[in-house]
Amino acid sequence: MADSEHPAAVRLDGKVISEQVRKELTSTVAEYKEKHPAFAPKLVAIQVGARSDSSVYIRQKSKACNEIGIAFEHVQLPEDIQQSELDAHLDKINNDPAIHGIIVQL
Repeated sequence: MADSEHPAAVRLDGKVISEQVRKELTSTVAEYKEKHPAFAPKLVAIQVGARSDSSVYIRQKSKACNEIGIAFEHVQLPEDIQQSELDAHLDKINNDPAIHGIIVQL
């Protein structure tokens, strides 16, 4: 029972919230690009292996980036990649000034 000490729980609609966040981000990215025409935000997703759930997640991120106005790149690496090779890929991407975010999906 809700009272002043224990307010009632509020049900959140994740889809509605997600749409609101995307609209805000779309506006923010567009405004920033307008002020800084040379700026082109980019997210890179590195996927190690080919798990179907990881692939779905990456497709969702790609779609979101496309809707918001952010470039997206998917780098697919083999499941048996050596740690040193993965580190080298990460170092290269991390040091690229054209890339503003990295997701690593194992």
